Amino acid sequence: MGESGEGEVLLPSSFTVGERVDVQGEKATVKFIGYIKKDEDTKKIVEVEEGDLWLGLEWDDKERGKHSGEGLFEVGVPGSGSFVKAAKVTRAFTLLQTVEEKYNDILGNAAEPTDMFVPTAKDNRVGIELVGRDKAINRYKNLHLLKTVSLDHSKAGKVGNAEETAEKLKVLEELDVSHSLFSDWMEVEKLGLALPTLRALQLNRCRISLPAAFPVEASPLSQLKVIALNRTGLSFKQVCTACTRLPQLEALHIANNQLTNLSDAADIVNAALASVKVIDMDGNEISEWREVATLAKLPNLKKLILSDNKLTDVEAEEGDFAALENLSLSGNKLDDWKCTIPMLHFKHLTEAKLSRTPMFESLASSAAHRTGIARIPTLKMLNRSEIGAVQRDEAERFYLSRWAGGWDRAKAEGEEAKAAFLAEHPTYSKIMARLGEIQVIGTVADGPRTMMDEVVELNFVSELSEKKHKKKLPPTTGIGAVKALGARLFKLELDNTTFRYYNEGAEHFPEPLNEDFRTLDYYGIVSGATVLVEAK
Repeated sequence: MGESGEGEVLLPSSFTVGERVDVQGEKATVKFIGYIKKDEDTKKIVEVEEGDLWLGLEWDDKERGKHSGEGLFEVGVPGSGSFVKAAKVTRAFTLLQTVEEKYNDILGNAAEPTDMFVPTAKDNRVGIELVGRDKAINRYKNLHLLKTVSLDHSKAGKVGNAEETAEKLKVLEELDVSHSLFSDWMEVEKLGLALPTLRALQLNRCRISLPAAFPVEASPLSQLKVIALNRTGLSFKQVCTACTRLPQLEALHIANNQLTNLSDAADIVNAALASVKVIDMDGNEISEWREVATLAKLPNLKKLILSDNKLTDVEAEEGDFAALENLSLSGNKLDDWKCTIPMLHFKHLTEAKLSRTPMFESLASSAAHRTGIARIPTLKMLNRSEIGAVQRDEAERFYLSRWAGGWDRAKAEGEEAKAAFLAEHPTYSKIMARLGEIQVIGTVADGPRTMMDEVVELNFVSELSEKKHKKKLPPTTGIGAVKALGARLFKLELDNTTFRYYNEGAEHFPEPLNEDFRTLDYYGIVSGATVLVEAK
């Protein structure tokens, strides 16, 4: 099949530079083809006229490498190269050969449940337990009924006889050939001839090369709806160039591709991705929003995943991302809540993920969650938590209370200060219009108040006493001091006491006060809040 058989005469013409091969399950790219030996004097590898045929390989797993080509070939990753005898490599199998080999193995020697896995769109493996084994085996006996096939980590690398494949896999809709030997985009396009019903294709970790120019004819893959090109090393411009051949594409996955530059594709992106609804760029190296803005005018983009990049800010203008409903920015370097202001331009944004960012981690999780809800009024889900009417009402009341002191100071300072405050808190006026203005408790009779002038009035209550204690504390008071005060008020031993709190209107959701070194402000505790002092 695809193996170099014993006794077969292997010539340099048997292989091509750039070809993908398999060596005992490890994938590599051919970088050199020829006859070599070690020079006895210099101890260097040199090319000779005859002998055993050797291949210079660049390994996908750089740990398999021994050098960087010894001057006979170049590698992209230092130390990822080595020489291997041509007779020891396995070349690409056809798609149908690989499918038949895999499912014949399943039928003849069914894998134990612990050996089974499914690949995800981001090219991770998730172990599964095989349920309904008899039904599955019966399906595998009838390849023409298969709608989904996974050939992840296989030796598949070419289409072969398209007509025969189309006859045997006539209803196949989803194909995963991640980390396989497919390497030529034009060979990938032939999958459309062999699998006319194909709608989703995963090519994660494949080392794909594009032609210098595409043919004028439409691509056989023009019906494809979903493509995954995670960890392929393709630039965004290369991806867009390939996508010009996929006019019906709806979902594009290019995670963990070390992408930094999107703007290089500005001249083709709107045409290439006009039909795309989902773009997944998780785990790349994008650090500037101006690169993301390359996608701002895509007319159908509804979901954009940018988690675990290096973004520090968000920028947008009216009309940007007009169709966007779902935005993931978790794990970026966003450190200021001002970055939510441009999101107000995303008129249809109903779901956002902002966790694992400095701005979220600067507050207790509940305070950060409420702040995010209040600052982005269109959200119906934040960090996978649904936002109902009750949650929004509580979040906006919290936000109104939390920033009431700032608003009070701005009013005292004049119109310019008020305008600056509302520019930084653009949803505040609408929240005030709905809920009314809050009177700030302070210690200064006249004139503008500072943060230190403001106090937070707390209600200390305990199940051990009918008495309620009211205390006024600065928002910078440490939680350790609050706990000590609570224990003293109810004559309890601090070490045998637990503390929880809730802001006004959230009595059904008390939350623990665990971090003594934090402050009332960190937890988002505002005037009217209740501290529950309870014996362990």
